[in-house]
Order: sequence, then structure tokens, then C-alpha cells
Amino acid sequence: FKHHLIAAPLDGRLDWLKRAEENNWSTRTLELEINKAKRLQLALPEGIYDIIYADPPWQYSNVLPQWGAAETHYRTMSIEELCNIKIPAADNAALFLWVTNPFLRDSFQVIDAWGFEYKTNLVWVKDKLKKPGSGFWIRGRHELLFICGKGSFLPDQTGKHPIGSVIEEPIVLNDPVQEHSKKPESVYELIEYLYPGGRYLELFARNNHKHWTSWGDEITD
Repeated sequence: FKHHLIAAPLDGRLDWLKRAEENNWSTRTLELEINKAKRLQLALPEGIYDIIYADPPWQYSNVLPQWGAAETHYRTMSIEELCNIKIPAADNAALFLWVTNPFLRDSFQVIDAWGFEYKTNLVWVKDKLKKPGSGFWIRGRHELLFICGKGSFLPDQTGKHPIGSVIEEPIVLNDPVQEHSKKPESVYELIEYLYPGGRYLELFARNNHKHWTSWGDEITD
């Protein structure tokens, strides 16, 4: 019955149910296969970009909502699926990549596959949490923003000081938590400060932003 509920809203519902029966798929496997097909239908934007900003839908092994399962909020992707995305990056480009603690090792596979090299990171300390963070070992309250480079593409520091060069200036993001997985709006300003006038592309976006090309299946405006 649960298989029918999952497939009910889809075109080709009977085909999905037949495949699930032939392959003895669990309801979770059926959901993952449907999600994979939907991702493949969403074409990447045309053009070449020198700034890539991405918050990947990392696929966790836990599936229970009380453990903070990502699957209950959005469609996730495996490491292999993420690596197979053909990123439209220029020869000289920068990547800003959100990484959660369980995926620190795996994230380097994605970075390599996308043609970038890890450089440094910023930390987002999640302010004003209404409940503890997720995790089995500790309840995490921070997330990392990896900064990666491709070719030669250092930030534009003309007439301004580098972030962190003033000792009194904080280099930790302390923005409050909003809805599940939503990242701080201040990151757009930070990226544009480092790379003014860039060709900006956000992957897995939820909203459109001025000066940015946004790609994702959750965009609402």
C-alpha cells in the first residue's frame, strides 16, 4: 500500500510500481529511484560560471524523522550522483560548498570530481537553536562552508582588507537557524564581497537571488 502512495502523484505510476515489484524494492528504494529520475530531468543552466555556490542534498543512512532524516525534508543524492554532475565552471573559478560533519571525507570526492581543489573553510555556528542539532555521537550545532579553487582565481582585494585580517572582525558566521537546511543569507554578500561582478551560479537553490543564476527543484520564487 505504501508503494502505491509514493507512486500515486506520478506520471507513469504503473510503470514505477511494476519496476518496484520486479526488483523487490523497498519503499525507500522506490523513493530514491524516483528522486534520481526527477533530478535527471532538471537540466543545468547554460553558460559558464566562475562562482559556484552549492548546498548538496547529502544522502544520510538514517531514515527516521526523529533522528533528523534529510529524506523527510527534500530529495537527497548519493555521492556518486553528486560526482556525476557536470559543473559548468570556468577554467578559473571558485567553489563555495556546504559540508556537514558526516560527509567531510566524502566531500573531497565531490570536490575532485567537479574539478576543484580545497583551500580553506568558514564555520557557521548556528545561533538561536530551538532544539538540539542532529547527530549520533554529539548533537552538532555548526556547519562548514568549504572554499575551493580551480585554476587561478583569488578573491578581488583591491581597496579592501581580506576577511579576517582585522583582529576584531569575526570570521565565524553566527546567523540564526531558520527552516530545515536553509543557509545564512549573509553568505551571498560574503561571496559578492570576495568576487564582485562575478558570474554566479547557485546549485540546489531554494530561491532566486539578484545577480545570481539559480538551479534546483525547490525554487519557489
